[in-house]
Amino acid sequence: MNAESNEDLKMKQGFLRRQSVRQLLLSISILVFCILYMLMPGNQTWLKNRIYPYFKDLKTQLQNRDIEYRRASRYSTYYTYTKKISEDFKKIKQSSDSTLYLLMPTSQYFKRNGILYDVPDPVTFYYFSGVKIVQSNNPDTAKANCFLHIQDKAFSVRYFQNNSERSDSLVTFRQ
Repeated sequence: MNAESNEDLKMKQGFLRRQSVRQLLLSISILVFCILYMLMPGNQTWLKNRIYPYFKDLKTQLQNRDIEYRRASRYSTYYTYTKKISEDFKKIKQSSDSTLYLLMPTSQYFKRNGILYDVPDPVTFYYFSGVKIVQSNNPDTAKANCFLHIQDKAFSVRYFQNNSERSDSLVTFRQ
C-alpha cells in the first residue's frame, strides 16, 4: 500500500511539473508574440503617439495634484479669467446683503478690448465661480445690479449707479 501511494504521488508530481512547463512555455510564447506584434510599423506609431506620452504626462500629473492647477491647465483662460472675475466680485459682495447679478459682456466685447476670453454660459460660470451672471444679450438684464468694467486689458466689477449707466453698459456690451 505504501509503494502504491508513493507511485501515485510521483505520478501527480510529474503531471504537475509537465503542467507547469506547459504553462511556462505558453506564457513565453504569448510574450514573444506580443513583442513581435508591437514591433510591427503600425503598432510602433501607435506606441509612440499614444502609450509613451501617457507615461510622460503621468509624471507631470503626479507632480501637480493641486485641483486649481489642474483646472487652470485644462480650461486655460476659460477658467482663469472666470476665477479672477469671481474674486473681484466677492470683494463687492461682502458689502451687500442682497443677491447680486453680474452683467457679463459678450465674447466679442472682450476680444475688441484685447482679452482672449470666451464667456461661458451662466451655468458653467456659476459652477466655476459661484457668481450669478446675466449675459448682455439676455432679456433679463434688468436683474443685473453690477457690471464688468474693462479698461487697459484689466477688468473690475462695479455697481450700477443708476439705470442710465445700465443702459449705456448694455449698448457698449452689445456692439
